[in-house]
Amino acid sequence: MNESTRTLKQLPSPPGHFLLGHLPEFRRDRQSHRVLEKWAKECGDLYRIHFAGQGLLVSLNPDFNGAVLALRPETFTRLRKLTGVIREMGVVGAFNAEGEVWRQHRPPVSSALNVRKIRAFFPILQDKTTTLIRRLDQLALEAKPIPIQRECSAFTIDVTTAIAFGYHLDRINQQDDAFQQHLEVIFPMISRRVTTSFPYWRFYKSRQDRKLDAALQFVERTVHDCIAAARQRLADQPELQEKPGNLLEMLLTNQSE
Repeated sequence: MNESTRTLKQLPSPPGHFLLGHLPEFRRDRQSHRVLEKWAKECGDLYRIHFAGQGLLVSLNPDFNGAVLALRPETFTRLRKLTGVIREMGVVGAFNAEGEVWRQHRPPVSSALNVRKIRAFFPILQDKTTTLIRRLDQLALEAKPIPIQRECSAFTIDVTTAIAFGYHLDRINQQDDAFQQHLEVIFPMISRRVTTSFPYWRFYKSRQDRKLDAALQFVERTVHDCIAAARQRLADQPELQEKPGNLLEMLLTNQSE
């Protein structure tokens, strides 16, 4: 062992509960990334924590993180509990698969995201960026503080849904879209279930769990509607076979090939 090598037990760890570990403090703040950043100031850019016995390594070192990602999925995998929670919600694909399943899903996604096809995304980025600038200009005229994190989050959601599904959410201008409201239920519940020590929802459904089930059903219907609409566009506009306008159209084009 050289001088730069440390075992997991030798890494620093912030103070935590003797049974629940660091889970209570982590869940206390809705913006949990701030808790991780606070612990990094105390322990450095590489430290360990545990959630009710589940050991976790936290890294804020970009070089280390890059090396870990380069060794996926053979050496490193996602947290098994995260993969299980997402799969239990009915999501199976390249972005949460591991091992052989990941290898099966990766080729069509990689093919759909080649450089030539990615150029088709530029008009989407241009349109959403223009919308964001117009929105910020409008807020600036009101001479009020601009919630820039919320605006950037809306921009990210709009770009992602448009590129992935061709679904133009317009979250930048509209704060009450049904699709977005359901996403705001799903993602916090993923985090909640991953950090819960016992899978109570398999035996008892709380109000939040029932809302999650309804949100998942809504999103599933929306995705199926997007797939049907994309198939129809490809049938009506053969030129999209060469220049698909979003990731879904690209995947369907590759499937037909």
